[in-house]
Amino acid sequence: MLLLIMGALGVLALVLSGALVTNTMSALVAQQIDQIGMMKAIGADARLIRRIYNQTVLAYGLLGLAVGAPLASRLGYRLAGLPGGESQLRPLPAAALPGWRWA
Repeated sequence: MLLLIMGALGVLALVLSGALVTNTMSALVAQQIDQIGMMKAIGADARLIRRIYNQTVLAYGLLGLAVGAPLASRLGYRLAGLPGGESQLRPLPAAALPGWRWA
């Protein structure tokens, strides 16, 4: 039951983060209409402008991944160690996780 709840919360977080990225990029494009017009005036086509903003989204995504993955991993490790009635999860020893160091 606990895994089902955690899975549902994970899906909800994924959907909400997708909406947040969409909203952020819409606001970014809306603020930069003048710059987009200038790029078009000097010869940039729509494909180039789309590529610039797609690279921005990729950079935001990688930054979020770099910050979120270690935090989520550490939080999951700590949650697995909590005493729970129906939870049979056991934390992995730090040696079983290559490349990670736990403080």
